[in-house]
Amino acid sequence: MSSNIILISGDDAEQIRKATSNAVKNAAGENADEFSLDIIKESDESTPIQLITDLIKSVQTPSFFGTKTVCMPNCNFLDREGAKTDKSPLSLQFKVLAELITDGVPADIILIISGPGLDTRKALHKACKKVGAQVQVLKKIQLMGKWEQQVKSMLQEAAASRGLNLQHSAVDYLAKVIGTEVGRIEPEMEKIFCACSELPSIGYNDLCDISVGNASTAFWAFSNALGDRQLKQTYRAVE
Repeated sequence: MSSNIILISGDDAEQIRKATSNAVKNAAGENADEFSLDIIKESDESTPIQLITDLIKSVQTPSFFGTKTVCMPNCNFLDREGAKTDKSPLSLQFKVLAELITDGVPADIILIISGPGLDTRKALHKACKKVGAQVQVLKKIQLMGKWEQQVKSMLQEAAASRGLNLQHSAVDYLAKVIGTEVGRIEPEMEKIFCACSELPSIGYNDLCDISVGNASTAFWAFSNALGDRQLKQTYRAVE
């Protein structure tokens, strides 16, 4: 398994950002310098082709001071990788990157690539899988079926890890506030901890001014409750 290559994608941008940040910290440490960490950042002037080119150059540049981490984080063009027959400049550059990975990234280089929308059928993902890279695909919970119960469980775990006692009314409210944006759980819990950590029990009234609702989630909650003929939940969703 090629533990020095990490690929992070999916459709949950917040989770991708968090996972990328954790991967960089684990690889390079908290106080990395320019010799041990090279971040290939997007800018107003950069193009996807240039970013991939810079990434390849950095990987191919020897590390003179121990292990070097090379990261192209949270890039917004992974979904533009073309099919095998695509001869556009960007697709060709993706193929060069895939070949680099297949040929082998030096052992003293840790390569991290992240961003939403990667197609698992395309060359980059296949190359990473072929060499046994660490691949994470982080997807939003779909707003259907038992999604609320999944979110509630995650909320209760996050609260318990901070020593917070959430009442059922608080968990219900937060599930509707956050919806399927599970990346919001940690930031919301941090706000709640700062504001309510001294309370023995935290209810809906303690949170309604701290955590702001999610309009799209409220619509689905209203629709689901109305469809199930649950009058109290329908009124709550409207409120």
